Amino acid sequence: METRTVDLGPCHCPGTPHERDEAVIVLPVSMTYGAQRRVQSAYALEVEDERAGRDRFGGLADATLMAVCTFSWTCLNPDGKPLAIGVREPNATNAIDALDPLTAMALHDEFFPRDAAGTATDKNGYFLRAITGVVLPNPSSAPSVAGLPATPSTGSTPSPKASTSKRRAKS
Repeated sequence: METRTVDLGPCHCPGTPHERDEAVIVLPVSMTYGAQRRVQSAYALEVEDERAGRDRFGGLADATLMAVCTFSWTCLNPDGKPLAIGVREPNATNAIDALDPLTAMALHDEFFPRDAAGTATDKNGYFLRAITGVVLPNPSSAPSVAGLPATPSTGSTPSPKASTSKRRAKS
């Protein structure tokens, strides 16, 4: 599993047991199928909710992605015990909610860095990987999926729906 350690800024844990908080995050290429499915489910809830004119799940997909792609961290709960995090923790998203705002934003910015205008982006490809399974960038020797020609089938005839000459004009 490919990971990297990131600095989350000054410690905000109860009693400040360490100088700085840090997290070990999983790189998109190592994201598990379980992590992908949890983010996809959270995203589906957000979309469904938005289509219904509600905003109960705003940010759920981002929080889920951060929770399941954080392998470990130094963050503690108010009792001084480690906050449960990672893909194997069923309530890992609650740990994201329990972070102080500065630590939460530092973690968010590791997954979704901001562009020059201050807008969060998916430059690192986490969300794309979670939703579609695609990892960016393609290795230099690998062809882009979008650039591959369609493979023609052999021994079949085109679908009548694909033929443009038999389409009826709308009146």
